[in-house]
Amino acid sequence: MKNYNPQINIWQDSILSLPDKEFFNLIKLYLGEIKTPYNKQRLIEQLAGFIKNENNISVILSFLDSFDLEILCVISLIEKADKNKLFDFFKDKYSYSSLYTKLMNLQERLIIFQTNLPLNNQPIFKINPLMQSNIEPYINLSRIIPLEIIEKASTEDNFLITPTFIASFISYIQIKGCSGKADGNLKKSEKAFLEEIFNDKADCIQLLLSAFINLSIIFEGPKKFEINKQKLKAFSNLTFEQQYSLICISSNIRWGKESLQKQSQFFLDFLYSIPQTGLTKNSLFRLAFIIKNLNSTDSSDNQSRFSRILQAAKKDENSSANDNSSIIDLAIDSAIKFGLLQEYGTNSEGNEIYIRNKSIDDAVINTEKSDSPKVLNINSTYSVSIMPGLSLNQLLPLMSFLSIKKSGLVSEFEITRQSVSVAFNDDYTPEELFSELQKYTYYELPQNLLMNVTEWYNSYSSAVIYKGFVLKVKEENITFVEKNPNIQKYIQNKLGNGVYLLNIPIDENISPFLRSCGLDFMGNVKTPEIIADSIPFPTIKRRNSINLAFDKTDKDIAIETKKGIGILQELKSKLELSDFTENQKESLSIRLRNKLILSEKQLLTSSIRSEIQEAEGMDYNGKIHLLETAIKEDTIVEIHLPYFNTNDAVTFIGKPLQVNKQTGDAILTLRVEPTEEVESIKIRMINHLKLLKY
Repeated sequence: MKNYNPQINIWQDSILSLPDKEFFNLIKLYLGEIKTPYNKQRLIEQLAGFIKNENNISVILSFLDSFDLEILCVISLIEKADKNKLFDFFKDKYSYSSLYTKLMNLQERLIIFQTNLPLNNQPIFKINPLMQSNIEPYINLSRIIPLEIIEKASTEDNFLITPTFIASFISYIQIKGCSGKADGNLKKSEKAFLEEIFNDKADCIQLLLSAFINLSIIFEGPKKFEINKQKLKAFSNLTFEQQYSLICISSNIRWGKESLQKQSQFFLDFLYSIPQTGLTKNSLFRLAFIIKNLNSTDSSDNQSRFSRILQAAKKDENSSANDNSSIIDLAIDSAIKFGLLQEYGTNSEGNEIYIRNKSIDDAVINTEKSDSPKVLNINSTYSVSIMPGLSLNQLLPLMSFLSIKKSGLVSEFEITRQSVSVAFNDDYTPEELFSELQKYTYYELPQNLLMNVTEWYNSYSSAVIYKGFVLKVKEENITFVEKNPNIQKYIQNKLGNGVYLLNIPIDENISPFLRSCGLDFMGNVKTPEIIADSIPFPTIKRRNSINLAFDKTDKDIAIETKKGIGILQELKSKLELSDFTENQKESLSIRLRNKLILSEKQLLTSSIRSEIQEAEGMDYNGKIHLLETAIKEDTIVEIHLPYFNTNDAVTFIGKPLQVNKQTGDAILTLRVEPTEEVESIKIRMINHLKLLKY
C-alpha cells in the first residue's frame, strides 16, 4: 500500500497487549459504552478513527503544554527512548515522580505508547504514529536546550590544550622524569612542581596523564613513567581534532578499540554541535545526551524533519555498561579543564555559559600547514622559546632534547647536558639536533651552542656500554646485511666493520628472524626487546551532517494553549451544570484535570468509571481502599507527603507492598521507584494519593 505505515501496526499491538481491565477502561474513556458482542481489533480500529478525527486532533494539540512538548521532543530525537534514558535526560529539571506521572498521562491521552524491543523485550516510548505529523510542527530543539543570552561576559583567561602544551608535558616526562602513586595519580610534591611549570594547570596535567595511560602512550616503568614512543609517534600523526577528542574521552576511562572509536566520534560531533551563543552546563549535558543517543532510523515513507538531519549519525546500541549519563558528565568536565569548552559569560540567572573554544579552529589550521613555520627563538644561554604554529608531529623530535621550563602561549625550554643526553640515548647525533632547531628558526644557531653540544656528544660517546646481542658477519656478507631491509630495521648500532648490535627481544628464539633474513645457516640465540606493532588509533572526522537545527522556526504553541484553556473551562462549566452525582462529577473532574476529555460527548456518556483513582488527605478510608486496590492489581501509586513542618510537599512514586492497620492509623510499606528502597509511611500523613494506571 502506498501510505502503509508499519508503526501503526506496532501502536495497535501495544493497545491490544494491555490487560483487559485497562484496555476496556481506555476504550470506554474515548468511545463510550461498549456494545456486545465486540471484537478487540475492531474496537482498536474505532479508536484509531477517533484519534484521526480532525476536531479531536485539534483539541489534543491545544491541550499540549511545555512539559508535554519537552518529552515529545526527546522521544523524537533519541533512539530507543526508554524510561531510564528519559529520567537521565531530565534528571536536573524534573523529579522522578513528576516525569513518571507525565509519561503515564501522555499514554492515557493516546499521544505516546510503549512497545517492547524484539530482542530483549525492553519497553520503549514512541509517539503515536496517527498524530506524529500533527505534533512535529510544535517540536523544537530549543524547548529542551534553550539558546542563551549573555548577561555578563567572562574575564577568564582563554586556556586551550594545544600541541605545544602536550609536547611540553612529553618533555617533562622524558627529560625531567615523573613518578606517581600506585593508582596512577601524581604525587603531591610532583603536582606542586607541575603547577609552577604549567601555570596552575596540574589538574589538567593529571587528566592528560590519565588519558595517555589509558591510550597506552604512557606506562609505569620500574621507577617512573615511561613513554611508548611508537604509540606516541602514531598519535602525533593524527589531526589535532582527533588528538583532543581521544584525550578528552580517555581522560577518565580506558576504552576497548570499538568503544574508543564510538566515544571519540561522539565527542567530536558534540563539540561541533554547540551553538555559537553557547550553552549552560545542564544544556551541554542534554545536547551531548541527544547526540550520543541519536535516533538514526525511521521506517516511515515520509521521514520527519529530525530524521532527515540525523541520517549521517551512526547507530549506537549503547550496550556498554559505561554508556550512561555519568560518562557524559565526565567528558564535559574534562573538556572544560582542557579548555576545549571556554567560559563565555553568565546568563541572567548567573549560570556559566560555555562555547567551543574559538582558538580550536586556529590551532587546527596552524597544525595542518605543511610548511615549517619559523617559531623558534634561541639565545646564547641555550634558552629556546616556541611560539604557536607547530603540530605535535613536528614538536616531538624537539622534545627529545628540549627541557620544559615554563608552559604558556610562548613556551620556554632549555638545552642542557642532561636533555641532550636523553636524545643521544635515542641515537640522535649533534647534526640531527642542529637540523631540527634550524628548521624552525630564521637565524643561525649560536656558535657556543654548536660547540658545547658537540663537546657533550664526544664526551657521551667516548665510552659506551652496550647490552644486547651482536651479529658479526664476514666481509663478503656485509653488503648483503646492510642492504637487506629485513635485517636493517633490527640493527640498533654498527659497532664496527661487519659488527652490529641488534634490538631483537632478548628472550625470543631468533630462528624465525634468521630464516626471514636469509641467515638460517646460523644457530639460535637470544636478544634485547623490540616493541611490537601497536593497534592503530581509530579514525574519526568532523561530520558536518550532524546538524540539530537550533534555529528551526516552530509553530507557536501559545495560541493553541490559549484555545485549550478555553475548551477546558467550557467543559468544566457544562460538568457543573450536569445532573451527575457528586462521585460522578468528581470522577469526570479528574479526567478533565488530566486532559482526557476532548468533547462534551465524553461528558454525556453513561460509562463513567465508578472506581476511585485519587484520594485526598482527609479521606482516610479512600486512601486505604486505593492502596489495597493497588496491592491487589500490582499497580504503581503516587504519594504526596508534607515536607517537615512546611506547606511544601515531597512526592514518591512506588509500588505498595503491604498495609498494616494499627490503632488510630495504618502503616504503608512502599517500594520506592527508582531506588527500590523500602519505606514505611503513615497513611494519615499522606496529603494526596493517586493510582497511576489507565
